Amino acid sequence: MNKNIRPIIFIILLNLKFFIDGLNVLNSTLSLKSSNVYGAVLYYAMIELELDSDIFKYDALACPNYQCSINTTKDCSCDYTNFADCPKNVNRDPGCSPCPTPTVDYCPPVKNWVTVERDIDYLFETNKTLNLRYKGNSSMCEGLMVRSYPIKGFHSLKGGSSPLENLQRSLSNLRPQIYGVMNICPSDIDNSNLKSWTQDTFFFTIKPFGNDDGGNVSLSFRITSKEVASDPIITDSCTSPFPTTHRCIYDGEFINEKSDADTYHFFIFNATKSAIYTIRAPQFEQFTRIYASISSQFPQLNGYGNEKAEYSSIDEFENSITIYLNKSTILYISIEITYKTNYSLGITSQGYYLPVNISSLPPKAGAYALVKSSQLYFANGATYDCDSWDTCTRFSVNYPFSDSNPLNPIPSALYTIPNFYLPPYPLIDYDEEIFLANPVKPKSMTMSLLVAYRLDRSAITNFDSYDYVKKSLVRFKSNFFDQDGNPINNVAPLIDNILQCDYEEFSIINKAIANGSNMLYDVTDINTINTYTYILDSLTMRNSFVGCNSVANSLFEIGYSPENYSIIMCDKVASTPEFYEDPCCNSNQKYFQCCNPKLVISKSWDISKISFEFIQNKCSFPTCIESVLSQYNSTYITVDLCTLDNGILDRLRINLITVIRSCKENPRPICTKDSDCTNYAGPNAVCDLFDHTCIPDYRFTDYKYLRCVFSQLDQVTTFNLLHKPFSFNDSIIDEIYEKYQKQDCITEGSFLSQRQVYRWDSPDARIQDPNKFYPSSFGLDDSQPIIHDIMYDRLFNNFQRFYSWSYFDYCTNYSICPWIYNQYLYGFSNDPKVAPMINYCNQISGFCGNCANGLETFCNTFNFYNEDSCEYTDYCLLGANYVVPPFNMTQQQCESYGSCSNYCGYQCSFSKSTYHANCFVLNVNQTRCTSMSYTWDSTLSACIDTTATLESQCSNNWLNCTEKPIDECVGPFGTLFNYCALQPITCNTKEECENAGVCSDSYFFSPTNTQAYPLNLGKCVHGHEFYREYPSCEYNIDGFIENDSPMGCFSYTPQVLTKADCEALGSNYTWWSPATNKQDCLKSMGCKVYPPTTKTDMLPYNLVFNQMNQDECLGCYNSQNEYSNKFEWTPATWMPGTLVKGKWYKPDPITNQFWTPINKLTTTLDYEKLYDDLVLAVNTQMADQIRSSYFCRTQRFRDNLDSIACSCADSNGYRNSTCFKDSALLLGQVKPCSSKSETFNFPNGFIEITNSSVEIGCGNLIVYQFSREIFISTEGQSFPSNFVSYPKPDNFGLFNNNSAIVGTIIGDGVTIDSKSVNSIILCFLYTSNPNEKKYPILDFGCQDEETGILHPMGLNVFIQTQQYLDFICSNITHLGIKQNYFPINRIGDNWRNVEKKYFDQRTLGLLYTLAAIYLVVLVYGFFQLVIVAIIRFKKIIHRFELVHLLLLMIFVFLFVRTLYFFLLPSGKLANSAVADYILVVLPTFFYFSCFTVIIVLWYVVVVLVLKNNSASNFSNRLFSIVGLVNLIIYLLLVAIILVFQYTKDLQDEFCGSRIIFHVSTSKSQKTVSVLYAVIQAFISLILGIAFIYLGGSLFKAMRTATKGAKKGGLNVKKAHSRELKIFLLTTICSTGFLLHCLFIIILVALKEPSIVFSFIGLIITEIIPSITILYCYDQRTSLSLDITLSTKSSKSSTSNDTKLQTVSESITLSQNLSSE
Repeated sequence: MNKNIRPIIFIILLNLKFFIDGLNVLNSTLSLKSSNVYGAVLYYAMIELELDSDIFKYDALACPNYQCSINTTKDCSCDYTNFADCPKNVNRDPGCSPCPTPTVDYCPPVKNWVTVERDIDYLFETNKTLNLRYKGNSSMCEGLMVRSYPIKGFHSLKGGSSPLENLQRSLSNLRPQIYGVMNICPSDIDNSNLKSWTQDTFFFTIKPFGNDDGGNVSLSFRITSKEVASDPIITDSCTSPFPTTHRCIYDGEFINEKSDADTYHFFIFNATKSAIYTIRAPQFEQFTRIYASISSQFPQLNGYGNEKAEYSSIDEFENSITIYLNKSTILYISIEITYKTNYSLGITSQGYYLPVNISSLPPKAGAYALVKSSQLYFANGATYDCDSWDTCTRFSVNYPFSDSNPLNPIPSALYTIPNFYLPPYPLIDYDEEIFLANPVKPKSMTMSLLVAYRLDRSAITNFDSYDYVKKSLVRFKSNFFDQDGNPINNVAPLIDNILQCDYEEFSIINKAIANGSNMLYDVTDINTINTYTYILDSLTMRNSFVGCNSVANSLFEIGYSPENYSIIMCDKVASTPEFYEDPCCNSNQKYFQCCNPKLVISKSWDISKISFEFIQNKCSFPTCIESVLSQYNSTYITVDLCTLDNGILDRLRINLITVIRSCKENPRPICTKDSDCTNYAGPNAVCDLFDHTCIPDYRFTDYKYLRCVFSQLDQVTTFNLLHKPFSFNDSIIDEIYEKYQKQDCITEGSFLSQRQVYRWDSPDARIQDPNKFYPSSFGLDDSQPIIHDIMYDRLFNNFQRFYSWSYFDYCTNYSICPWIYNQYLYGFSNDPKVAPMINYCNQISGFCGNCANGLETFCNTFNFYNEDSCEYTDYCLLGANYVVPPFNMTQQQCESYGSCSNYCGYQCSFSKSTYHANCFVLNVNQTRCTSMSYTWDSTLSACIDTTATLESQCSNNWLNCTEKPIDECVGPFGTLFNYCALQPITCNTKEECENAGVCSDSYFFSPTNTQAYPLNLGKCVHGHEFYREYPSCEYNIDGFIENDSPMGCFSYTPQVLTKADCEALGSNYTWWSPATNKQDCLKSMGCKVYPPTTKTDMLPYNLVFNQMNQDECLGCYNSQNEYSNKFEWTPATWMPGTLVKGKWYKPDPITNQFWTPINKLTTTLDYEKLYDDLVLAVNTQMADQIRSSYFCRTQRFRDNLDSIACSCADSNGYRNSTCFKDSALLLGQVKPCSSKSETFNFPNGFIEITNSSVEIGCGNLIVYQFSREIFISTEGQSFPSNFVSYPKPDNFGLFNNNSAIVGTIIGDGVTIDSKSVNSIILCFLYTSNPNEKKYPILDFGCQDEETGILHPMGLNVFIQTQQYLDFICSNITHLGIKQNYFPINRIGDNWRNVEKKYFDQRTLGLLYTLAAIYLVVLVYGFFQLVIVAIIRFKKIIHRFELVHLLLLMIFVFLFVRTLYFFLLPSGKLANSAVADYILVVLPTFFYFSCFTVIIVLWYVVVVLVLKNNSASNFSNRLFSIVGLVNLIIYLLLVAIILVFQYTKDLQDEFCGSRIIFHVSTSKSQKTVSVLYAVIQAFISLILGIAFIYLGGSLFKAMRTATKGAKKGGLNVKKAHSRELKIFLLTTICSTGFLLHCLFIIILVALKEPSIVFSFIGLIITEIIPSITILYCYDQRTSLSLDITLSTKSSKSSTSNDTKLQTVSESITLSQNLSSE
């Protein structure tokens, strides 16, 4: 198609959206969904259509026109549906010929079928084969439509006119993911050897598919019967415009023709009317596929442009296309043939169509029914189709659930993801109702496209961008119909739909997941836990869960960066040669080369950076969400470590089978004496000299096997088998032996040494192709190795176990005649044919011989007479009843004779002694032979030129067998084929024997196994060139069948007879000769692999050789490949003669017979049951891994997501503290066992179990995730006047026994609840040491159970790297019952002895300096108080003086400050609010009180005295002012303290137990703190201003007074002193309080006050002013106080000095206050 036309067509289709008369698309949306399924993150583009009608599928009964032969007079058909009358004879017309003699298959002795009727819907539930029978309607030309679809589980269906399954047609076999509709038409009888249509009885076989656990499958079954049209075909409706490539096919026509392999046949059809047409191409032999197109002339499935098929049917067997065509529509049809076969093709409009509402079907059936219904169409012409569920690689049409789910049914695309663990779909019994219902949504349609995936830590593998998909169209294909019968051919564009986060809906989903998760611990069955895990994972694909996950991701700032990734991926374009040659794209190529990781550069997205602004706008409790997001991010980083390795289950099972196979005994060893058999049969072993093999002792063998197995077996497997702790000893072996006993028929002798065994075989293969495949080998259990052949390559059904003994009633009847005379006699005693043997055997009275096991084995028989001399005669035995004469030779003489266990080779010779070299004339008959004067040999049926006696004389074909190599030792094809034969070469000496042996390739050269080949005839082999489930050999192409071998494929009958003829076939052919020596045997090397268990019918884990070379084989990523010898060499054994004495044997004394039973009916070890239980034990082990992986992947993620959704949901979020739950989450459980190493992964680390972790038996570990956030350090509350705060402890700090912080937690930890586990290696994810300078040592910390405090453990740790991530690891010993562990960093090795320090050295120095300074000033103040005491004692001053109170308050202030700064460094005041209040806050108020006293005094002097205000009641007013001011200050103090104490933060952002938030100042406290600081600053400011104003005024007054004193003759020196002190007080105190105002404001603003700042501030604002007061009010002058100052002044004064006198008196009063 022209690329320029595609956009035009696309636009036309887009505009055709509402141009359809029938169904309307009301809404068509596209949304992106993702889910983590078994560790793979899947990204799906989900398409949801809302329609105005339900969608109907038409089940078609579309038989071609056919003229049946109907007997209208009587019904002579055969009815086998009535068990009581089988075949039916009652009321049957006597004129009818009798029905064929019924066999046991037609009329079994026990009814094993269900009779069904037409037009009835049946629901069957079964766990075994179900047989159905239907009596056809012989009164009409009946066509049948058989419909069967799965409801629960899967099944296969066959049907036809024969009860034999191998003769029935198949509807489904290996691909049961179908909505199955099979037509059985009269025209089918002309097409195949399969017994399909009949007028008699139809037989149907339904078999559960893949239910290894024996679980039930349920299904729907219906037969619809209609008469087939018999109208003649109208052939003038079509003329092919391409007669050389296309032929016409007509309505109602049926074509049946032969076709070569790899061929397309093209047809053209002209619709003669508008109608529904059905194209049908049933498979009767080989695979066929049909394609149809209106626009493409050569429709093909994978074609491009004009080759792309619009309609395809590529089902396994029954292919059909039902489509509505308008009249005159030209339809191009093609049929694809892969192998040479007969094919059938028909098209008709005269069928019957049964409408089925899709929404009425169960989910599985509904999804399978919708295949072929629609496609995605892109503007560039590309399309995505889903033509058969199992081939829908990425695009699927899904069941219309209310909440769209692309994972139900399981999409086939998931099985194309390389290295992805996903159980086979038949083992996952998906049921939406198990955990959370998801009802059907009527009138809707859902589709999905896998656009990307990410596995492990690899980059995202992108297929299509979401934006690219948004531009596509959904197009219906006119093959589904609306409720009115109109074909649906709508085209719909897509509208982007962003899924919303509805927390209520999310909670319902999350609760269902939680409930389902709890159920996992009650499940040990691997299939059940796989099912539950898959369903739980798929629940995360629900709309609200996806929407909330998107909300969580939106809280991060996503960044992209290019990174190198090693990824297993297909990077080739589909349908190109490169695609088919790439083993990562085409799984068949894995037979030849490896799919290894490829290095790619891809953008890696990082979500570690949180979008804080978005969180503030979107979520409540932003701080809590930030904490949750940190864990949520780490979950994304580490969840990949929880992913299960794809090969883990295979490895577990392979390990088991390898151990079991290694412990199985090889065939009975060759022996020459009893001691040679001790290792095989125990201390009482016996060597049977008759055949030189050891006689078995099955009890000894069984015990030896058990000891071997359980000494090597994974201890976890043994624990799961026994369901209890154990110690490997003899008592355990005894217990297992007794537990696994079964009834058995055994023979412990050299002849038929046997026990019950079975072979794995298909009767279908043996019946259909007898003697064409290798015989099946017998084994004791399913670990039995099988030689691969194409029989196992999914060609046949009905593989089952065939046991060597089925009826134990006949066990003890099997007997032998122990003595031998020319023949071996044996058989069942109750068999009449054996009676003559019994009589013959019992005719003698005794014999002289050597019997290894009494009379229960064949004896070396010497004679039947000379009883007396028998036991005195020495006989030299070579075995097989051969005695070397003469008797009574010496031991040395006897040992000089001997025989070899193998031949020393072969030589080619004539097959008969009468044959000789001849000149044969080939390819002529007798007449032609004689006419040419040659001789006709009637015995050979060959023409001979008898005149030629030498090769040089023969002008025809000289045949001399003795000249042929052993690998070409045959005659020519035809009657002379067996003219030559190999003759064995006997080894005559020990030396010759020791160089001889047998190569295991002899299996393929033995006529027992390759029956069409003579012994050792070479094979012409070639590579595996034919593809089924994987590369294989040819089968049934023109009847041609090949066998497989380690060397390649070869025809089951010889096609060439010589190496030259083989190599002439081509370079791919090689002549394979049998190995004749060890060197030749071992030279062939190959890549030994385990074929996928889902692609072979062999027993599990049998080995085959692929075609890889050594480099490819050993270079395969994560494989079990082994490059080894293809064959093994077993050396021959020389068996020297053995000298024995004869023994006379008499008949059995009880029966008086020599005819001796050799079998015993007893109990032996049940290998099969033991193996099955061991597999279950391994499965249980795997179930534990799956469970742990699930919890590791999901628990923490869901808990975090729940908190995020609750707080940040688009709707219905709770948005309160209940959003944040306990962060200790269950991660999983592991059962470690002794001598068993394993790894348990959790989101931020792993636990490594070593061989010595458990001493005896098995233990138990339950692991919980434990967040470090609950250990965040608290920050002490600080009152706003603190001069220095204690250093805030590091967040997540750890303590030693001295309560010193010695380290921090650097990551989340785990809680480990252990039982019977001695030690583990614990590893945590490690990125970096966040404070390496302070805490350089990495360690682990554990939590004290009583105190809850974390302590370092002092362990030796190491860094380990896994999957590009670093982990900090250490060996943990002495595990507690339940203990918390965290990764930490810490200080050096002295961490245990470090004392707790509250301050650093610099701070300590400054604090002690302050304390010392305060102490010096305090001493000075104390000295002043002493002086005051003396003054008061001497009564120098009688009245109360405020200055004394001032000095006392200064002293108390200094004392408290001194005490505070001496106590502070010791930490004794830490966390003590009372001490803080007393020692920090109260002295400040004392300090203010001191200065208010001075200010009040100065105020009185300045205002009342200097301003000439009334001075009456001076003292009362003075004390009132001082008291009132201090009362206000102290009431303010009390109010502030009460508010600060009782308005603590109630933590409205409480995050549950997820995190303890920093204890910080509440809003009220902060307000009060700021207010108090402002008040302090205001008081300081007022005091500062007051000192400036009042002090200035007083200083001026004092200077004036001083001048007056000079004039008045007063003491000027004292006046100057008072003036200086007033100046000092004014200057220092005003400056101090102004600076104190700034000091307090800055101090309260600092989060952590600086000690240097506080040191300077306290010196300036407290110490210097205090010294100034003490100096200015020094009380020493009061001791010599001059109280006559006023008198002296008054005498020398005049009336003009009255004012000065008043001032002087006031100053004197003031000075008295200052002790002057």
